[in-house]
Amino acid sequence: MTKAEKRPKGGTPETKAEQQPKSGTPMTKAKKQPKDGTSTTKAKQRSKNGTPATKTEQRPKDGTPAMKAEQRPKDGRTPTTKAEQRSKDGTPETKAEQRSKDRTPTTKAEQRLKSSTSMMKAEQRPKHGRTPTTKAEQRSKNEQRPKDGTPAMKAEQRPEDGRTPTTKAEQRSKDGRTPTTKAEQRSKDGTPETKAEQRSKDRTPTTKAEQRLKSSTPMMKAEQRPKHGKTPTTKAEQRSKNGTPATKKEQRPKDGTSATKAEQQSKSGTPMTKAEKRPKGGTSITKAEQRSENGTPATKTEQRPKDRTPTTKTEQPPKDGTATTRKGQRPKRRTPVAKTEQRSKNATPLMKTEQQPKNGTLTEATRTQQQPEGGTPVTKAQQRPEGKATTTRAKQQPKDDTATSKDGQRSKGGTPAMKKRQEPKRAAAIEGFFVKF
Repeated sequence: MTKAEKRPKGGTPETKAEQQPKSGTPMTKAKKQPKDGTSTTKAKQRSKNGTPATKTEQRPKDGTPAMKAEQRPKDGRTPTTKAEQRSKDGTPETKAEQRSKDRTPTTKAEQRLKSSTSMMKAEQRPKHGRTPTTKAEQRSKNEQRPKDGTPAMKAEQRPEDGRTPTTKAEQRSKDGRTPTTKAEQRSKDGTPETKAEQRSKDRTPTTKAEQRLKSSTPMMKAEQRPKHGKTPTTKAEQRSKNGTPATKKEQRPKDGTSATKAEQQSKSGTPMTKAEKRPKGGTSITKAEQRSENGTPATKTEQRPKDRTPTTKTEQPPKDGTATTRKGQRPKRRTPVAKTEQRSKNATPLMKTEQQPKNGTLTEATRTQQQPEGGTPVTKAQQRPEGKATTTRAKQQPKDDTATSKDGQRSKGGTPAMKKRQEPKRAAAIEGFFVKF
């Protein structure tokens, strides 16, 4: 539906312009114009208020231009630069102009002006649409032309009326005069004078360049480019033509078999790059797979047996299969494995207190493995006699008299357990207090 169709039948307008009150107060830019049709742009508003702010508005009403661009006439009027204005009024103001009118010029520039041999750029430019006269043309016009009318400079030799351009040599040959350059003189007389010309005509060339040219084995770029539209002969093409390829691309055989370093290695059965190690079927062979294939695993991950007990946290999957991510997805029922228990299980003790003493007595400090000879564990919960809650350390001795205090263990010859595994006195007292009540 169009906007007009979406409007209700009651005639309530929906567009901004139509929502203006009936009193005629405009809301859009187009309706803000006054009724008399006068446009209210910024510049006109300022000129209306009498406070012009831009350069264009600051010009006087009599039309005198105030900017450089306006001083240049558009309709063919005389340009009004300072010098032209002075020359129009007939009142020269500069020293050079006064001297040139009143007396004999004394400066070099004035002498040049009077002698019509201009050497300055400003003087060389014509004012009334004449052909521009450069320094050389101006000087050659006045001084250097010979009496017979033959031009002597390049700039004058170029025709202005569309004729064929006449270079020095053409001009001389046109006039029928004897050519004056060495090459023209020799070509006319038929007597070569230079060593190179004599060698090329008389005998086998001796210089490198001449030998290359004669043997049609070009070695320079300029010589390789054909002059008559033949197929260009680059270095590589020339070498392949002569049967002596030198570049890697040329060393490849014609049947399409590539001969790059990597491909040659793969051909000889000794691949060295990653790309070559991958089989053609598309299965990628990583470093680890290559080592396991060769039977020499080198990384820690590869050295672990497949059926072993996992040691790191990430390798210990939970029993119920729940994922072990950081955000609390670890199962609650998983049996915790302490670091000390794991080390004691793997028989790789890392801490001083866990290492075995020299006399052979076991002093590992894990709770589950501090069992006395009788087999009764010495955990806190199991140290209490049946049916009685003990409150002091003296009453926590087991029935088989296994010592659990520091002094008792030392007297028996054992090394005391780890500090963090020993129960503090305060914790035992607090626990006994809660058992009472």
